[in-house]
Amino acid sequence: MTRSIPALVLAPLLGSMLISPARHSSGEGGEAARPPRWESAQAAYSALEQFNGKWRGVGAGKWGTSSSEKLFAPILDGKAMCRVGSSVYPIQERNPKGELHKAHSLIALVKGGAELTLTEYDNEGFIARYVLDLTSSEANESWVFELVSGDNLPPQFRARLTFHVPKEDQYVETFELNFDGKGYVKYLTNKLTRVSGVPPGGGCHVE
Repeated sequence: MTRSIPALVLAPLLGSMLISPARHSSGEGGEAARPPRWESAQAAYSALEQFNGKWRGVGAGKWGTSSSEKLFAPILDGKAMCRVGSSVYPIQERNPKGELHKAHSLIALVKGGAELTLTEYDNEGFIARYVLDLTSSEANESWVFELVSGDNLPPQFRARLTFHVPKEDQYVETFELNFDGKGYVKYLTNKLTRVSGVPPGGGCHVE
């Protein structure tokens, strides 16, 4: 979750092995070949290790620009991963009062490893549960999480959260909303760069 509506936004192997966006060759007739998909939820989860560490960057979206910070870290002996973040919105035209938004997420495999879930809690009281869409996510490039349920959300609310790796030590996080069934619209995009590894002793906290 990354921020509120209005005032909502619901509102991650190894670092050295981050793979740049694949250049997909064209098939017969000039059509682009289908990008490779993750072979399983377990494979997608294992590859999230490359996100471990602290990230900083800039967010842009419906409620203006923000400074953004994220931290990914393994917890419970690697059986789950935490993702925590904060976004500071200064006073600006689209956010005249400014704002501090915080969110904590738990990422884990469920159903015997068949599904990869992300559950996000934010400081506005929203809870959103996502499941990785293996048909939309691209192996070593993107993780597309679709909202499946939530608490304190508007009726018929639909959302999608995507992690994309454009190149080593950088990632883009996109939050999209679909209110009317006509398709997703970008609500917020964070572009972040790794600034350090997981802090000594681990932990899941950012200011």
